[in-house]
Parts: sequence; C-alpha cells; structure tokens
Amino acid sequence: MRSFATPASYLFCLNDEPDPTTKEEHYELDSGPHLDNDLGKHYSLELQCRLEFGHEFGVCRSFPSDMCNMLWCSERVTPHLCRTKRGPPLPGSKCGYHMECHENRCKYVGDEKPVHGQWATWEEWGECSTHCGNGIKRRRRTCTEPKPAFGGRDCTGESEGWDTCVGEQCDTYYDLREYHCLVWNDMSIRPGRHDWQPYEAKQESDRCKQTCVSNWTREVVTIDVDVSDGVPCSYDQPTDICYLGKCLKVGCDGVRNSTKKFDSCGVCGGNHSQCKTVSGHFTRVPKSGDEYESVVFIPKGARNIEVVKRGKAKHFIALKDPDYGRYLINGNKRRESPKEFIYGGARIVYTSKYGTQSFVSRGPTHNNLEIMLYPEKDMVEASVTYEYSINKKDKTMEKRKYQWKFKDWSPCSVTCDEGVTHIVHTCHDKDTGEEVGDDMCSFLDPPRRDEAPCNREPCSLRRYTWAMSGEWGPCSATECGQTGLERQSYRCELYLMNNDTYQPAAMELCDQDNAPNVTRECSAPPCDLPWTMEEWTECSTTCGEGRQTRNVYCGDPDTDSDDIWCRDEPPPLSQPCNKKSCDGVLNDDSCNDKYTFCKRANGLSFKCRSKRFAKICCKACQNDANAARSPQVSHWTRYLRRLRARRL
Repeated sequence: MRSFATPASYLFCLNDEPDPTTKEEHYELDSGPHLDNDLGKHYSLELQCRLEFGHEFGVCRSFPSDMCNMLWCSERVTPHLCRTKRGPPLPGSKCGYHMECHENRCKYVGDEKPVHGQWATWEEWGECSTHCGNGIKRRRRTCTEPKPAFGGRDCTGESEGWDTCVGEQCDTYYDLREYHCLVWNDMSIRPGRHDWQPYEAKQESDRCKQTCVSNWTREVVTIDVDVSDGVPCSYDQPTDICYLGKCLKVGCDGVRNSTKKFDSCGVCGGNHSQCKTVSGHFTRVPKSGDEYESVVFIPKGARNIEVVKRGKAKHFIALKDPDYGRYLINGNKRRESPKEFIYGGARIVYTSKYGTQSFVSRGPTHNNLEIMLYPEKDMVEASVTYEYSINKKDKTMEKRKYQWKFKDWSPCSVTCDEGVTHIVHTCHDKDTGEEVGDDMCSFLDPPRRDEAPCNREPCSLRRYTWAMSGEWGPCSATECGQTGLERQSYRCELYLMNNDTYQPAAMELCDQDNAPNVTRECSAPPCDLPWTMEEWTECSTTCGEGRQTRNVYCGDPDTDSDDIWCRDEPPPLSQPCNKKSCDGVLNDDSCNDKYTFCKRANGLSFKCRSKRFAKICCKACQNDANAARSPQVSHWTRYLRRLRARRL
C-alpha cells in the first residue's frame, strides 16, 4: 500500500466550465469567503488602488462611473489611462459624504445606528447523497433577517447544516468508490496503463481515502484525497459513512451513533425471524469435460455467502454475473491466483489452497451472481457446498428448482353436447424430474391454459332418471308399541337412448325437485319383549375347566330389535363347563403298579401319557401327577428348566 500525496497535477478537470444543462449533477460550491461589511472602512479607495496596481496609482476620475460597481485606477502621470481588475471595491468603502459602498452601490448611511445581522429560518433538507443506504443530507440558512448594516455585526454560527439520512431506493446500486477509480484510468497515477478497480484499505486511517487496485498488476494505491461525503467506510460494514475524510459511526436506521444493526438477511434491528438459509451440496459428474456448468444462482441481497469446492479433482469454480454474461474470476477456462475484489457493492475473497477453493463474502450483493464449475476434462464427481442468507420473501431458489410441465388435457367440461377442455400442467423438480405438489410452483408465472372444444353425444339422447331400490329405511317410531313411517331408498341413473341402457350417476345430476318420496307405515316392537336364547356351544376345552357361550336376542332374532325393548335382565351369555381330569389317570384305590420297575422309572410325566404304560404303572403315574400339582418342584422339573435355560 502506497500513499500518493500530490493530487493537484491531475485535477485538470477543474479548468473546464461546468455544463449548465447538467447543473443538478454538480455539487454547488460556496461563493467564497464572506467579507466583512465594514472592511472597506479601514481601506480607502486610494489605498485599494495602490494595493492593486502599485504606489503610483490612485482612483480614476477621468470619466463618470459608479466607483462602487467596479474599481477603476490610474497613474498620476497618465490620469486618462484607467485600469481595472473587474472587481468592486471592498464593502464599506467611503464613496462620498455619509456614503459607503454596499452591494456594489454607493449608498447613503448618514449617522444611523448599526444593524446586527440575524439568521433566517433553515431551508428544507436537500436530497440524501445516496439512493441506497446511509448518506448525507444538507440544508442552508442566510443572514438576512435582517442583514447586517451600518457597521452592524454579521451572524455567528454555520450557514450550512448536515445530518445523516437513509436512501431506500435500492433497485439500482451505484458505487461511488468505483467511480473514483474509473477517473484514475485517465490519469498518470502509476507508469503504464491500468484498469483501476475499487479496493478496501486495510488501515483504519485510510478508510475514507481514495484507494484502488490495478486489475492488471494487482498494485494497491491510496492517494491523499477524501472520498465523497456519504460513501461507506467499508464494504463489509456499509452503515458507517465518510464525512470530511472521517468515518462516522451510523446505525442501519441512519442515525449517528445508533447501535441498530442489520440481521443476517438485511432487516434493520431484526431478530433473524424473517431470514432463511439456503444451502446445498452439488455432487455431479460433469456433462462435458470442456464446458462450464452452473452450480448455484445467488440472488442480489444475499449475505454471508460461502461456496467451497473440495476434493482432489482438477475442477475449479468460477464466479459469473448472469445478467451481463461475464466472468468476474476464473473465466476463459483459466484458473486465476487467489485475490479479493469488489463487485456489486460487496467484497469477495477468493482462496485456493491444497485442492480446496472458496468464495466468501459478507455481502450484501447488489447484483445477481452465479457460481460455475469448470471440469478441466476431469470426468469425476464434483463436490461443491454452498450457503447464503436471504429474506424469506425471496423465492429465487424455488423458481430455479421447479418448473411446470404439460401432463394432459382435462376432462370435457360437459357430459353431453359441446364443451371445452384445457391443458393441465403439473409441477416438477428440475433435477430429478419427479412430480411435486403444485404449491412448489406457486412462485412461478402461471402456465399456459390453452382451451380446445370437445364434443359429447347430444343431450337429447340421454336422460337422468330416478330409480327405486328394494330397500327401506329405518322406522321413524322411537318408542316401543308406536307406529311410524319408513322411506324407500332411491338412486340416480343415466338412461342412454341409443342402446337402451342405464348407468349409475351422481345424485346431483337428477332433478332434485322431483325426487321420489315413497313411504309406508311401520311399527316399533311391542313393549316387554321376551329374551330369545340359542343353544350353548361346545365346551372350550376337552379336559379340565372350560367355558361355553350362547347368543341372546331381544324378541325375534329376525326383527333385530334393540335391547331396550326387553325390560327384564338379559340371561347369561356364558357359563363354566367341567370335563374329566386332564391326567388321564383314574383317581381310585384299584390303581396299583404291576411291576417293581415302575417306582424306579425316570420321566414318568412323559411315559404316563401312554395309556398302556399308565395302566401297567398306574400308582406311579398317579403319584407323579399329584406331585406335579404340588407347589414343590421335582428334581426332574428343575433339571428340565436348567437345560432349557442353557439353550436360551
């Protein structure tokens, strides 16, 4: 970073007269230092001529003129040869008895008392210095109520006031720093030719100085010339602005020393509730090895942008302005060195190291950006992650991700005669081609709705009629023994005359005013109906204790009467049933063992299931059965449990 402290050599544009037709584009300068109204009292006209032309000069008296309008002087040796510098004498100069020069005229002042000047009211504020973001506004006042006269004092204080302001017309953005650098291209700032671009100074003391970087040599130069008032001190902190070469702390609300800040999506004083983070992972094998492919579109207004390409592939990412179709970096299928640059009011840092490349910017961007990928003939899968913050109202991502596709023609609007049919579109994901809900395309322009005529058979050949069914509705009687009405059911049918057939149709297609109303008298069941019981079912078990059930009806089962018509308690629906013991062994004294080995036999529980063995070893089986019903656990049972536990 170097400092350039002699700007006068290139300010030759000040020699040009401003174009009066573009007066509004130029800042109106003050008319110069204000002269004291009494200054001429201390310098006579003779003295002023000597000071202007020399000691031999005095006031010209060769021709009559208003000496207060223009000061004419002549030498004493040549009094008829008069000279002037086309300027009036000093205000307050004595031009006669009790007369002085004021407002380029010789006026009588007499012996009046001095009139001290007073400020008039402030004029209205002028326009903000910027249309977008924080800026400076100015206003003026004049010392005219009254003007100082007869030696009176001038007004004290400033004739011009200023304050900060906010421009909210951000549809178009104009970077004043970029304009400053553009002017450098016609100046000899450095030897050779350069394409100067805006750059953010690293030192805090230079933030409000003109700083530019050569797009060809990457040399950064700072000159000792202040940027215009209202220019942001920093691209990363655009709320702070420069004024008279100093950086002012300004909040996002345009108030000096305010602590209000933008949230992550640009809402002043917001809490991020109106923000959303758009992120994704681009993983795709390039379609072509020698063509750029789009990774992600970043809309203007995006903040906290971070795009990272990872992996050992030769691919590299590039940054493009999609509106103008030009590459900002890594264009022309050529990889550039890491650098930082300014574009669209945002500082963008490009890094590339060990196969990892990235674009990082705090934003906000005032131009649309597009991240591109150049495969460099390396046909392997790319890996690029991206993320940025944007207001929830922005639907750029949705608009670029989904699209309307033609699906079919709608059914004819009529069932007979002539109607219309129209195109039906459905919403699809561009990447996968899958159909999604139409609400995902609600942010897109509605698709074409072309219509075409459709013809059906003449309505005179078809008729909708009511048809009765054999079913009857419920009886309207609500109490037992009462009489009521029951209504016959009906349906709507389409009668086709050409083939004499009937088809079911929607109820609303038939004449609702002539709907059938067929009823008949009905009676509720008599009061105090008896319970009707069916036979008991078989026992639920073949041995041991079980249960058997039966069906119970109120009245006749065929009438399906409600249980409320039977006043008595309903009979039981189930009962226990007992059968013989499941042991298969008679429990009496005639049961004896026929052989002695019965007492020593193992596994009686299993062997006793055989009727033949149970008959031979009757007593042993009976004892074994009694032991099984006992709460004590036999040795054999414990053995089986341990064996089962090992298997588990």
